[in-house]
Order: sequence, then structure tokens, then C-alpha cells
Amino acid sequence: MKCIFILLCVITLSAGIVSCGSHMPTYYYLIKTGPGVAKAEKTIPLRIDVNPFHAPGHYQNRMVYRRGGYEVGFYEYSQWVETPGEMVRRALINALDESGIFTGIDFIGSDPATDLDLNSEIESFDQVVEGEDNYAEFKLIMEFCRSDTGQPVWSHRVTGRVKQEGEGAFAAAMSEAVEKALARLIVAMEKSEDLEKLPGKLKEEKKRGNRE
Repeated sequence: MKCIFILLCVITLSAGIVSCGSHMPTYYYLIKTGPGVAKAEKTIPLRIDVNPFHAPGHYQNRMVYRRGGYEVGFYEYSQWVETPGEMVRRALINALDESGIFTGIDFIGSDPATDLDLNSEIESFDQVVEGEDNYAEFKLIMEFCRSDTGQPVWSHRVTGRVKQEGEGAFAAAMSEAVEKALARLIVAMEKSEDLEKLPGKLKEEKKRGNRE
């Protein structure tokens, strides 16, 4: 009986050692949220409120990969330190602020004097597996709406796609994809005739309202 008890203890201890030794650590990653963008050649006299991002439900902390047209999976032990929406929103705020394209950026939504609300949705934040190669794919759709009426005034879609160089380099590739996409977004805003004309339109409406 004593021998059986000792044998059971040895088996239990061995199983515990194997279990501890086979534990997989979780690795956490982030993207650069201070993308370098060029200074805008002109400043549009508007104040912008950057609202929290929308994203499909599967874009949480776990990294997402996509293979083919239908397969989607998650990396259990490779996760983002924040959700993609939180990271990209911070990157967008920093890009807008750094570019100086607008008079002011409301970081936390507490300024009642903003002219436009910026609504954004992440369409893709995936590692795309194509044969032996992996790519970071980022897609974002955004829309400016008037703060007073909610009327949409300008919308745009941007994408970024960067090849992943080596194992474990997905976060770096995604950082580059986001940076390139946001830089193109700032250029598109700067070239928009609708945004350029909007301050004069709002000013004229305010004058008419005061006369009435």
C-alpha cells in the first residue's frame, strides 16, 4: 500500500512538472501611435471631434489572421495590448494634430464648440496569409458629420498593406500599414474641396441665423 502511495505521488509530481514546463507564455504587441506625417500646406479653420472607433466584434485583443476567402482565425498567445480601435484612434488623433490641417482637435469629446464629428470604422486589421508570405492589411472608412446637425459632409476610405518581414514581425508591418494609410488620409483631406469650402458655408449660415 505504501509503495502504491509513493508511486501515485511520483506520477502526480511528474505530471505537474510537465504541465508547468509546457505552459505557453502570451506575448503582447502594439503599433506606433505617433505616425510621422508631413505638415499640411494649409490649415482648414475647423474644430474636429474624433469619436471612438467602430470595428467588427472579432477585432479585440487577439491578433487575427485570414487565409483564403473564408478562413479566419486567432492567435491565442499573440495579442494586442489594446484593441485595434483604441490604437488606431490615438494614431489618427496624433496624425491630425501633427499635420496641423485643422484649427483644433478635440481629443476626448469635451469641447462643445467643435464644427465636425469624425466617425471611423475599421474594416480590416488582419494578418493575411498568402502561400509562404504574410501581409499586414489595414482598411479604414471615415466620415465627417456636422456637429450641429449630424449631416455628413465628407467621407473617405483608405487602405494600407505591407509585407511582413520575418516571423514575429506582424506588429511592425501593421504599424507601417497604418502609418501609410493615415498619411494618405491627411493628403485626401487637404485636397478636398468640400472641406475647404465648409468654413465659409458655416459662417454664412451663422450670419443668416443672426439676422433672422
